Amino acid sequence: VKRKELFEKEPNIRSDVLCAVFSPTYTSTAPYLFAIALAENAIQNGVDIFLDTEVVDIKIHEKAFSTVHTTKGTFHARFVINAAGVFADKIAEMAGAKEYTIYGKKGATVLFDKEVKEYVKHSISHVELPKEAHYKGGGVLKTVEGIIQWGPTIKSYYDKEDTAVTQEDLHELFRRFSTVTPTFPTDKVITYFTGVRACTFTEDFIIRPAKRVKGFIHVAGIQSPGLTAAPAIAQKVVSILESEGLALKVKEDFHPTRLPPVVFQEASDDEKQELVRKNPKFGHVVCRCEQVTEAEIIQAIHSPIPAVTIDAVKRRTRAGMGRCQGGFCLIEVAKIIARETGIPLELVQKNTKESSLFVGKTKEMPGGGTSD
Repeated sequence: VKRKELFEKEPNIRSDVLCAVFSPTYTSTAPYLFAIALAENAIQNGVDIFLDTEVVDIKIHEKAFSTVHTTKGTFHARFVINAAGVFADKIAEMAGAKEYTIYGKKGATVLFDKEVKEYVKHSISHVELPKEAHYKGGGVLKTVEGIIQWGPTIKSYYDKEDTAVTQEDLHELFRRFSTVTPTFPTDKVITYFTGVRACTFTEDFIIRPAKRVKGFIHVAGIQSPGLTAAPAIAQKVVSILESEGLALKVKEDFHPTRLPPVVFQEASDDEKQELVRKNPKFGHVVCRCEQVTEAEIIQAIHSPIPAVTIDAVKRRTRAGMGRCQGGFCLIEVAKIIARETGIPLELVQKNTKESSLFVGKTKEMPGGGTSD
């Protein structure tokens, strides 16, 4: 794409650009919604999913029979597929099959308010020379919802659970990506976060049977573009299982589709009226930034994989993902979770068991009474 056409497509791009490469088949997906859809479809087809279940030990017995000990019981299996991300080496070590080391590479991302989402029309990346090894470069990207995000950055890091965003990370984000659209209104940041890539020192995917442990399959080191590659990786793992002796047969009653949940904001006016007529809770908007209704939150809580934390509801419905980042709707979402699950409001979690949002009610005296 030459300069004239480029500025017609992207008028806010830097003024000294000479040309660009246009990739019309490039697109975006929402990683968590993609994973949730696949998981719910798996449940439709008879798969059991155990949430909040930590593997604590693996014992390999004769004839390639494994016992997997977890915090929620013991599982016996002929085959164990190790797709544990940044902890794949730890799981492999439990099984006596550690053949690699996983280390983390942090990637910081910043998100901007949707009021500036039309500032760029496409996801844009630029080549920075000299090119950094094993890094695609990130970019000024558009999410599925059209929100602009900058990132990710890349930084080797050996704490696999550190997802903090540092001042250094933010400086790097703005240094690297503000050059693409120099006049972009950077004061419209609404949030930022960090993910940790699961990397091996060979910088390659490891998808193969363990060398010394029969029935143990490695799916490790799946860093970017791991999400894009996921369907092909799954097919490869199936072929490995077959070659290792698993008898495969077609599931005759397989359900190939999973119906998406209702998204009120995306419905037409007539559809919205019909939804409210059938269920008045669609008429109660809980998250004003993203127009998420009480009915959608209840739908997520009672879905095949129940969303029973604030972050789980946020990922399913976008409640709390808007400009105020949950400043107005968080407590309302928490109340709905408490009501629908029957747990006390004080026990509603943000994400994990160690992420309590509340410690108790205000104006409550230590002895149980209340104060004014």
